[in-house]
Parts: sequence; C-alpha cells; structure tokens
Amino acid sequence: TKESSIVMEELDLSIVNTDGSMKSLSEVMIDMRNGFSNLTEAEKAEYASMLAGQEAMSGLLAIVNASDEDFNKLAHAIDIVRNSGGIEYTKKKVQEFLNNARKVLPEDLPAEVRETYLMVVDFIGGREF
Repeated sequence: TKESSIVMEELDLSIVNTDGSMKSLSEVMIDMRNGFSNLTEAEKAEYASMLAGQEAMSGLLAIVNASDEDFNKLAHAIDIVRNSGGIEYTKKKVQEFLNNARKVLPEDLPAEVRETYLMVVDFIGGREF
C-alpha cells in the first residue's frame, strides 16, 4: 500500500537486495529491527500499523521489540523449519488443498461465482510459497 511504501522508505527498508534478488526473512526482520530501533513507542505503533495493518501490528511489534536473545531464538527456529523440510511439507499440503478445492466445487454455483473461484484457486496455485 501507499502507507507501507512510505514507512519502508522512511526506515530504509527493502525486501530485495541491490542485485534484485529477494532478501531472506531473517534479513528483512533484522532490517526492520534496525529501522525501528530509534523510534519512540508511539512511532513504532504507528509504523507497525502502517506496515502490517492493525491486526498484525502486535506481531510485528513483538519482533522489533524483542530482546536480542529472544529474536535469535526466533530466527533459529525459522532456520530449523526451513532447513528441515518444513517449508516443502507446507508447500505440498497447500498444493493438495488446492487440488481438492477444484474437486469439491458444487456444480450448481452460478457461472460467475464458479469462474471467480477457479481463478482464485489457479492464482494461488501458481504462486511460489
């Protein structure tokens, strides 16, 4: 959104490296912690809301306000999941869900609803998780 773009620019945050490749989740979280480190509590709340939305704001604040020890535990847990095949397992489950989602579509749905539903399933199925 426009709001999140403003915050990302003000805090010098980016999800891509200078070569155009995507940053890892750990790199993005470290950048956010650095960007938020000199803000007041009110600014942190405002920027977190603008970046993540009202509902996800508390999760983002938990990451940026965590002690170094707690943050390192979180980063380590993420690395374990990524390196243990957890992501591949999740991808497989999402694909299974999407394959089944096409099969359980009721036949009596209006054509517009059916087409929209299938577009969404196809769009999600084509995404890289």
